[in-house]
Amino acid sequence: MLMTEKGYEAITVQDIIDRANVGRATFYAHYDGKEALHDAALDGLVDMLRERGAARRAEGHESTLACCTAMFEHAHSHRALYRGLISRRGGATVMNGIRKRMALLVREELEATKRGRGRGAIPLDLLVEHVVSGFTAVLTWWMDRKTSYGPAEIDAVFRKLTLTGIHAEL
Repeated sequence: MLMTEKGYEAITVQDIIDRANVGRATFYAHYDGKEALHDAALDGLVDMLRERGAARRAEGHESTLACCTAMFEHAHSHRALYRGLISRRGGATVMNGIRKRMALLVREELEATKRGRGRGAIPLDLLVEHVVSGFTAVLTWWMDRKTSYGPAEIDAVFRKLTLTGIHAEL
C-alpha cells in the first residue's frame, strides 16, 4: 500500500492514479485532490466504526466507547497499515485525521451515555480529549510493539485505564 511505502506526505495524485489504474480525469471527477480522498476514506472509517459500535451494543456488550473497541479490531486486521501510519513515515496528517474522527465518535458516545445523568464537573471537551489521547497512546504502544495482545486484550487494558474515571464523571 502506498501509505506504508511512501508515507502520506510523499504520496502524489499521480502515485494514486497509477496504483488505482484510473485516469487523472476519473480521479478528479470524484476528488479534488489527495486530501479529499483522505477525508473520504476517514469518513468511511467513521461510518464503519459507528456500525460496529451499534452492533456491539445490540449484542449486549459494554456500550461506552464501543467505537474504540471497533477501532482496535480494525487496526488489528490492518496491522501493517497502522504500523506504517503510526511511524514517523506514516505522517502526522493521517494520525491527526484519525484522532479528529475518534474525538467525534467518543463525543457522540459520551453524550449518549450522559443522557439522564447529572452534569459532571469535568467539561465534556476535556473528557473527550483525555479519552482520545489515552486511546491514541494505547493504540500507538500496541502497534509499535509486537505484543501478544489481541484486539480484545488491548481493549480491556484501555478500558481499565479509562472507564473508571468516565463512569465516575458521567
